[in-house]
Formats: sequence, C-alpha cells, structure tokens
Amino acid sequence: MLLGPVSMWAQKRIGLHSRAGEWFFAAVAVVSISGGALALMDWRNHWIFLFIALGTFACALLGYLASKMRWRNWLIAHVAGQGSAYTAMVTAFIVANWDNFTGRLGTEVPLVFLVPMSIGTVAVVWIMWEVHRGRRPLHTNKAFRRKV
Repeated sequence: MLLGPVSMWAQKRIGLHSRAGEWFFAAVAVVSISGGALALMDWRNHWIFLFIALGTFACALLGYLASKMRWRNWLIAHVAGQGSAYTAMVTAFIVANWDNFTGRLGTEVPLVFLVPMSIGTVAVVWIMWEVHRGRRPLHTNKAFRRKV
C-alpha cells in the first residue's frame, strides 16, 4: 500500500514513478492471489475477497498494459486502472482488518467497504477528468506530452 502513494506523487517520467509502478503491479498480483486463496479457504466469512481480488488485478492489469502499450488515450486508462486497483487494495485492507478494531467482520458491515470504495472512485474519476482536460500530469516534459 506504500508503493501507490510513492508512484502517485513521483514526477511522471522514467525513474521513481515507473519503478514504483512496476513494484506496485507485482504487489497487486501477489495480494490478489493471496486474497483469492483466503476467500477459497474460508468462503463463508471471506467470499467478498475473491471478487475484490479479481477486480483489483483486472484494474491493475489495465493500468499496467496501458502504460506499456500506449494506445490512444492510454493515460486515462492507466489512471483508471492503477487508481482503481489502489482503491480496491485500501478497501480490502480495511475490510480485512475491521474486526481487529471493532470485533465485527468487515464483510458484515456494508459501509466498511462502500465508504473507501466510494471515496477512491470519486478521486479516480476526478483525476481522469483532469487528464482528459489536459490539466494532469503536471510537468514540463514536452516529449511526454506529445505521447499522451
């Protein structure tokens, strides 16, 4: 969960942003596999993790492939994929640890996953709009802007 903010706040060019993004994608893959396995081991209590794991990996894969293949409007797909994957990871973390704070399973309280997912979704959509309008990313690398 630390790699997401590092990549988000790093200057958008080859270097820290791209390295953190590579590590983030690998971490999402590992967490998605473990989340899916957890769901299968205790389906009654953790069934939602399978769907979160599949969705999270699908989003991360979209963002990763967009940055590698750079098709038309790739940056919007990259932001949507990586941002949604990060939102899902944060949501899964909160749901998985909710019982440590309250004594109730996070899957028993819909707001536990609806609130962080809603906040993250609004943030991702806003950033996608900023990219669409040409106001993001904020940097002066003209070569990068031509590729967008």
